[in-house]
Amino acid sequence: MGDNSLILLDGDRHQRQRQLLTPPFHGERMRAYGQAIQEITQQVSSEWEIFLPKNWVESPVLPGWL
Repeated sequence: MGDNSLILLDGDRHQRQRQLLTPPFHGERMRAYGQAIQEITQQVSSEWEIFLPKNWVESPVLPGWL
């Protein structure tokens, strides 16, 4: 936290700094971020291997794929 930290500013200075920070977090950019996060997550998780103990017994509570 410094003298120009958004949380410490007020009035016009606060508004000006807030406007500089907020565009990356609205509308189409957020949808694009969400899409990128989803694609990366699917790519990475598709490479995971599930290792189960040799004495694994399927639980009626847990899904069968686990």
